[in-house]
Amino acid sequence: MKKSTLLTVLVICIFAVGIVFTGCNNQEDIGYIPEKTGTREPLESAAPDGSAEETVKTADPDNTFVPTDDPDKTPEPIETPKPVSRKITMTVVGDVYFSDTLYSYYKKSGVKEFLSDRIIDSMQNADLFIANHEFAVTDGGKKVSYQKYNISAPLEREKVWVDMGTDILSLANNHILDYGYNTVRNLMAELDGLGISYMGAGENNTESLVPVVKVIDGKKIAVFAATRFVPRAEWYATPTNPGLQVSYESTPYYTELLEAINKAKQKNDYVTIYVHMGVEGKNSVATFQKNIAHAYIEAGADMVIASHPHVLQGIEFYKGKPIIYSLGNFLFSKSHSDTVVLEATINEDNSTSIKLIPCSSQAYKTTDITGKQARKLLDFMQKISFDVTIDDDGNVTPNKEYIPDPADEINIGQEPETGNEPETVPEPDKMEVDANKEGEYKSITWDEAKTIMVEAENVRIIDAGTTDEYKEGHVPTAVCIPDEEIKDDISSALKDKEQIILIYGHDDVKSKEAAGKLAGMGYSRVFECGSFDKWK
Repeated sequence: MKKSTLLTVLVICIFAVGIVFTGCNNQEDIGYIPEKTGTREPLESAAPDGSAEETVKTADPDNTFVPTDDPDKTPEPIETPKPVSRKITMTVVGDVYFSDTLYSYYKKSGVKEFLSDRIIDSMQNADLFIANHEFAVTDGGKKVSYQKYNISAPLEREKVWVDMGTDILSLANNHILDYGYNTVRNLMAELDGLGISYMGAGENNTESLVPVVKVIDGKKIAVFAATRFVPRAEWYATPTNPGLQVSYESTPYYTELLEAINKAKQKNDYVTIYVHMGVEGKNSVATFQKNIAHAYIEAGADMVIASHPHVLQGIEFYKGKPIIYSLGNFLFSKSHSDTVVLEATINEDNSTSIKLIPCSSQAYKTTDITGKQARKLLDFMQKISFDVTIDDDGNVTPNKEYIPDPADEINIGQEPETGNEPETVPEPDKMEVDANKEGEYKSITWDEAKTIMVEAENVRIIDAGTTDEYKEGHVPTAVCIPDEEIKDDISSALKDKEQIILIYGHDDVKSKEAAGKLAGMGYSRVFECGSFDKWK
């Protein structure tokens, strides 16, 4: 080939390379594809109806176009990949109290001083860690006089929750208001500053009903809290009173809670509730606990978790969904407690798998247990549970597979299903008096009375001899009727002559007089338990 020809070819090649190099470095020609962002981070807020309005941080949508060589052709947008479906993990524990003893441990070497490594790992590595804040804070409040035990700690100790890896706290229990509602306001502000979510309390019943909503890899999880035991009615959150979300079946707040669960299920992938209920010191499950837990699931809850008895209670699967009736004391007492850490997994289809870590707690230190000791505790849990199997690894499975009925729909207020379940509590309804003997009533102890208060159905509790100081009654569900007002026209309020009527007063005489009057008026099931002072 001639030199002139070679020179021409060389010039052409150099020119072509220059064009290519210039085009490859012109970002405007191919469009800009921004770097992918991480997991969506929601800003939590919720509407009064139990739903959550979320604001989600997302990538800047500008310039997300597929490159094109045709200037007249509209670029096609890139399809945003859907979040990868995965299992969500949730660790839940029972009652916690940051006592002086526990805090002295913490100041030495942090949470590892009072929790074992396996428990810490479960709490800190779960997608959600939830606990019950079973104590009041003292800052800014005055101790109430009517509590048998006031359980409290300084506000500064709330930082311990952060090191434990806490995401959500339930404030709905019978000690959070031991120093008045102002301290709860201070507590909420502190938790906000620490980045810990909470539920179950508020300035009114609208606020107390709002669930915490978390979005994890696109899956929306709503968490409610409520209590079925408070010392006085003034603890109720009402339209005009700050307080706690209660779950007493005889109140309108119970119906509102079921409705909120129902609405939340329609707007979220998964709904759970942490409820404070049960009979203290009893491993058996009361009838009212089952009724309430079943109603939650009928309304749309995917899992029900409970505490309050300070001991372990059993596990049940109702319509394929787990109910953990009591997680017991997690960090609460100097005395020894058998307890468990619940590890729940929300599967891709929003079903729930649960596992227990058997633990021992004493002197505010809690550790996992293994070997024969662990198997003994798991055997006990299986014994007090309802038709479940718990393997050596703590996995809890129902013995019967639940096959949903296609016609089975969420129905608020539907009567819970009943099966051949063992009756684990005495039936107060069977304690009858002779209706044929005018003026006859039965005197019972306060322990028997407390059983009736929480376990019997169709019961009316009357506080006789009420003074102005106790207008609201000692017992939240009590009707306050001074002895002198118990007369014939009370029948308009007590129409059912077969209704159980439980009477107590400020002294034994008033209590017995009121019981005698009602029995003499034909009420056949009147029980008198003397002075409230005997219970305190």
